[in-house]
Formats: sequence, structure tokens, C-alpha cells
Amino acid sequence: MHPVKQRLFTALAEAYERSTAGRTGQTSRFFRIDFHDLVRAAACADGDALEVARAALAEAATVGVVRLRHPRRDSATITAVEFDPTREQELFMLLDRASPTGRRDRLAKIFAEAEKWEVPERWRASWAEMCRRFADAAKSGGALAPFSRTDGEFNGQLLRVSSRLLHWKSESLLRFASCQLFGNSKQLEQWRSALESALAVATSGEVRDLTQLGILDNPRSCIVCGPIILHVQDGAADLRLLRGPITLSIADLRKCVRIETDARRFCSVENPTTFHELAKLRSDTLFACTDGYAKPALFELVRRLNPALELFHFGDTDPAGFDILRHLRAETQRSIGSLHMIFRPREDAEPLSVADRVLAERLLIATELDNDEKDVLEQMLACGDKGDFEQERLGIPRRGDWPFY
Repeated sequence: MHPVKQRLFTALAEAYERSTAGRTGQTSRFFRIDFHDLVRAAACADGDALEVARAALAEAATVGVVRLRHPRRDSATITAVEFDPTREQELFMLLDRASPTGRRDRLAKIFAEAEKWEVPERWRASWAEMCRRFADAAKSGGALAPFSRTDGEFNGQLLRVSSRLLHWKSESLLRFASCQLFGNSKQLEQWRSALESALAVATSGEVRDLTQLGILDNPRSCIVCGPIILHVQDGAADLRLLRGPITLSIADLRKCVRIETDARRFCSVENPTTFHELAKLRSDTLFACTDGYAKPALFELVRRLNPALELFHFGDTDPAGFDILRHLRAETQRSIGSLHMIFRPREDAEPLSVADRVLAERLLIATELDNDEKDVLEQMLACGDKGDFEQERLGIPRRGDWPFY
């Protein structure tokens, strides 16, 4: 094929692919494109190339692939080119390209085949419904997210991994599960958003997060230190006999029939470094480390403590520190006092980032924070910095009575 003719019909095919007719196949009307737009897209808008393009279009018009539009009384001037969608296969075969209809059919076939796969009985109907829905969307040019309209290999793998996840039965860390599913430790994290979206559709909203299947970012445990006895069905573990912190899994906490403590209070601590300094004191306070945002195991522990026990949280005094406090209160639905969380000015303080300011503004309307805590945020916003916000900067806690600083 002449290079100009190749460019011309390629430009026509690409413009058609972007049109509603090309994307959906649902039209009986001719696809129209302005003649000057077409020849410019094909890089043949002047000189000999323009004459070759005109001749090629005239030839195509004689066999009915296109129709040419002219001004009234001026048949020599082409104003627009109209392409007959029923001749789609012919145009794309000429260019040795897969037609939009062919690609949509192949895309729909991926979902049609996946509908036959074996999935757990409880989700069989919703899985089949999802596959039929996306097969129809593939054929009609409808929405396919989280699947791809152009990458069939990605769609096939996303479906395969989604079906395997519906069979997942063990509690495993994210990277271990990734190795089992993908053969490497990082891909599950990269695909997480797409997989969780697919699972939500495949289970009619029942599964929206990998953690619901037992695939965890971090071990479901919390580190505690202090006077506590865990009573289980066939015995008890007296942690008062230990000198240092111990890690409790959520599974062990759920096995407890009763948690006993003669602690005067409970205090969660944001950072592991400060937690370990406080743990050395062997005080009458039961400590737990959140290590950032608290995890499910800590929530389980708090739920099982005596409702009369006073609860406190000791964290950094930047916006993130107050958001950790807000999250802890929201998840536990308990009254939790803040400890040493005041604004401490500092000359060389770290300035607030845009994200810090946005978070601080959001926290000012959070119902979980009290007026004193919001005053600290107001001071930060007024100064434009975090002040001396790190809890480690308070130094070594003193032995003796609460609150240790």
C-alpha cells in the first residue's frame, strides 16, 4: 500500500476507534470526520500527498467504504469523510489491525470463560453475575473498572488471582500471600486496589479488604507491658512475672475468657522508643504500643479491659499524632484522655507541610477531639510549625508516680 494511503486510512481507523461507534459498536449512523482534520492527522494536508489522499478516498467511495461530502455545486471540494461502520472489518483487515468489534469480542470472552471457574458456593452466584456484567460491558463499550479495556492479559490475571483469593483460608502476611499468588513478594501490594475492587463486586460487597480474607499488612498483635493476667479456658498466663514487654496476638486475645489487671490505668504509647522507656519503670500502669495507628489486636485488648479502668494515649503532638488519637477513640468508642499532648514551641521547629495543614483543619471539626486538643492544633496552624512535637524529646521518664514526666 502507498505510504500516504496507509497513513490516511490509519488516521481514519484511529479516529473511528475513538468515536462512540468505534467504542461501542452501537450505531447505525455513518461516522463522520472533517476532511481537513483527517488529512492533517495523516500528515498529507498539502502537495502531492494531498492529491494521493483525495484519490484514495475517491476510490474507497466507489466501493462504498466511505462517503464523501461536498459543498453544494462544488463536487471537487471534499468537506467531510463518512465511514460506514458495517465496513469496519474490511478497513481494519486492509490495515492488518484488529477491529474494535473483534477486540471487544475477545475481551468479553475472557469474562465469559471466567464465569465457568470454580469459586466457593457462597459467592458462586455473585461471581457469575460479575462475569456476565463485565462481558456485556466489554461488548457494549461500558465501564470496566477495575479491569482494563486494552490489556487482556491483565484482566485474565486479575480474574485468576481474585478467584484464588476467594478460596484463601489461612491468615498470612501480605508479602507471603503475594509470593503464593504471583511468585514475587511485592505484586499483591501493587495490585491491591484493583483486587479489592474486583472482590467487592464478586462478593456483592461482602469482601472489600484483603484483611477480611486473613491477608494482613502486619501481624495482628500488640506489644504490652504491665500487670495483666490472661485467663483462658484451661489456664492463665500471669504477665506480671515478666520483666519486659510481650507481644500478644489477636488470636490469643480472643481466646481469653477474662483479662484481669490490678493496674491503676491503661496507657497506649505511639512510638516504640518511648514505650520501651516507660516499660522499664515496672509501674502500676498497663502500657501498650500503637506504633503509629493502632491495630486490631490493641482494639481487642481495650474492648476486654474493665470498663471502669481509666484509658490514656500518649503520642506526638503533630497533626498525625492527634489523628492517631482520634482514630483510637473512634475505633474503641471509649473515653481516652490525652497525655502530655500540648504545643511546645521550638525555634527550629519543622514547618507544617500542605498535608499537615489539611489534616489539622480536618481535625478541628472532628468530634473525637476535645477543645483543649483543638487549641493545640490552632496554635500549630498559627505558628506554621509543629513545635517540639516528638514525644521522645521529653527525655527519660522518671521513676515514681504517674505521669512520669
